[in-house]
Amino acid sequence: MECHLDVQGEFSLPQHHPVPEGFMNCVQCHDPHGEDIFKAAGGLAMARQNESCAACHQDQTRPFIFEHEAMHEGCTVCHNPHGSINEKLLVEDDPNLCLRCHAQVQGPSVPAGHIYIGTIDHTAFLQIGTCWTSGCHTAVHGSNIDIRLRY
Repeated sequence: MECHLDVQGEFSLPQHHPVPEGFMNCVQCHDPHGEDIFKAAGGLAMARQNESCAACHQDQTRPFIFEHEAMHEGCTVCHNPHGSINEKLLVEDDPNLCLRCHAQVQGPSVPAGHIYIGTIDHTAFLQIGTCWTSGCHTAVHGSNIDIRLRY
C-alpha cells in the first residue's frame, strides 16, 4: 500500500473489500506482472474485470435472460472495488447512480416537480425509496423472469 496511498485511503472508507483485515489481498483482483484490468479501457478488459469480480460474486455476474446493460460496461461503472461511503461499494448513492444512465425526461409535458424515466412517472416510487429499495427493480444485475429487472 505504500506505493498506492490513494487506494489505501479508499480502504479506510466505511464500506470496503476486506483487504486491510487480511481476508483478501491485491493479487486476487490485480495482476502484478501484467496489464491492470481496472486501468485498461473497454472491450476485453471489461470482460476480464467482470470475470475477476465473478470469482467471488458469482450470483451477481451469472448469465441472465434479461441482463442489466450496465453489466457490459463492467462492475466499476456502479461499484468502487476498493472502498466507498455508500453501501454495496456504490460509486454514488442511489437513485442518483441510476439516473446517470436512466435520464429523466424534461419538457413542457412533464409536470413541475415530477420525475419521468422513459414514459413512466417515477415521482411517487422515488419517494418510497431508491430504485431497488422501493421494491421495483430488485434484480439490479439481471433477471430471468422480468425485463424490468425484478425477481
